Amino acid sequence: MKKRIVSVVTTLALCLCLLPGTALAAEEEALEDKSGGLIFDYSSNLPKEVTSYRAGTGTITWTPNLEGETVASGTLALDNATITAASGDGVKIPASVTIVLTGKNTINVNNSSRTGIRVEDIYNTEVQETLTVQGTGSLTIQTAGAGIFTQGDITVSDGATVKVNVTGSEKSCIFTNYGNIIVQGSTVMAKTTGGNTSGRSPLTSNKGDIVVKDSHIVAINALGPAMSSSKDILFTDSDVVIVAKSHEDETGWCTDGSLTFGRYSGGKIHISGGSLYAQNDYLNSDGYTYGYDVPLLTEFVTATDSAVMYYNDGYCQLIQNGDNIQYRDCSYNENTDTISVGNAYIMGTVEWNDNIIFGPTTTINGQNQKLDVGKWIPGNIIIPDGMAVTIPSGGTIQNWGTLTNGGILNIKGQVLNPGTIINNGALQVLEGELKNYPARGGKITENKIVDGVVHEYTTGTEDGTPSQFFFVAHGDAQLYLGDLKFQGNKNN
Repeated sequence: MKKRIVSVVTTLALCLCLLPGTALAAEEEALEDKSGGLIFDYSSNLPKEVTSYRAGTGTITWTPNLEGETVASGTLALDNATITAASGDGVKIPASVTIVLTGKNTINVNNSSRTGIRVEDIYNTEVQETLTVQGTGSLTIQTAGAGIFTQGDITVSDGATVKVNVTGSEKSCIFTNYGNIIVQGSTVMAKTTGGNTSGRSPLTSNKGDIVVKDSHIVAINALGPAMSSSKDILFTDSDVVIVAKSHEDETGWCTDGSLTFGRYSGGKIHISGGSLYAQNDYLNSDGYTYGYDVPLLTEFVTATDSAVMYYNDGYCQLIQNGDNIQYRDCSYNENTDTISVGNAYIMGTVEWNDNIIFGPTTTINGQNQKLDVGKWIPGNIIIPDGMAVTIPSGGTIQNWGTLTNGGILNIKGQVLNPGTIINNGALQVLEGELKNYPARGGKITENKIVDGVVHEYTTGTEDGTPSQFFFVAHGDAQLYLGDLKFQGNKNN
């Protein structure tokens, strides 16, 4: 009897242990499969309660926001979801929606007349539905049709990563009809490869602004501009890459470059801090006139707050308004998402930042890579307090303006100074060369520490061989002239 009781108890215990797993498996199996697309044609079809779906090996969870008995908007949580739509849209929601990303999510659309994500109620034209994408995960949309479409604002924020690749022609990766495109603290990579002659771009705001803050954006168009806005294009503290192949405007000139904006309606392009790589692959029928990398419209285009501009070709100094640095002869590697740079030119007063680079090689056509300060256009550069900057071997700063050093400037290449160096930090020239040209107004204020040898050129040019010069040894530098040895000191 005792053994029989123990046996029954053991059997019950095993059954109880199996129940949760069995229930969970049954629940997962009961989820409606939306791997072929999550489509709601009418707002009345939207679920009024929290509903989960299966999508590939992941899940999609819909949470509605109700106004009375009507679904006004909702949240769509994508958790490692995969949708492959053979003939229809990937996701179609007829109400404003926030998509929250967890893990890696993918939407594939095979029909060239369909869309990866479409947020629109075609039966209610009084509402401009909005889309917000956020979360720590990623979303990749591969489509033969359009990528993302809404009537209202499209916002990508809070660390989300969105990648859209469109292979169909005359399509946008991200398109809003009446709203703005806003990217805040996120990454967006948008590429069209099918060609575009209708003016649609990877990022298109038909009647609004394109605003990018604290983000990384890559927009590539095989034929047409990289971004199009009917109003403003605004980049703030962001790293933006635009590659385009634009065409002539109504005047027969390719003045818009790789960006189009509302220049006839008071629009503007403004880059505040950060960096912008611009490449326009346009080539006219004569085979020699290239399109401008950025619009040749100086009254509408500004770059301020030490923004760094990387131009693909030799057209430089196109942005004449603001405090910025402009590189020429640069290139972008799409596979590694990296930029190689050529010579650079300072305009206005620029504070040294991480986007000011030498290299990866510091010689161009056999000559040292140069950073010109104030030679062709008025310019000054500031190294902030506490910052360490190295001029690498093969790199040259040619300072005709004012270089203010508040940090540590380590010169392994060259600094040519017919201008003014205000040294409030530490100058270290133990490996490179610091050439000063007093005859041309060059001077160095030694308020702090100068270690190394300074070549003082009394005659000659900053680029040529001097007819007279003398050395000044500072700090721990040792200067040898034949058998004579001079030990530098800070008062020398």
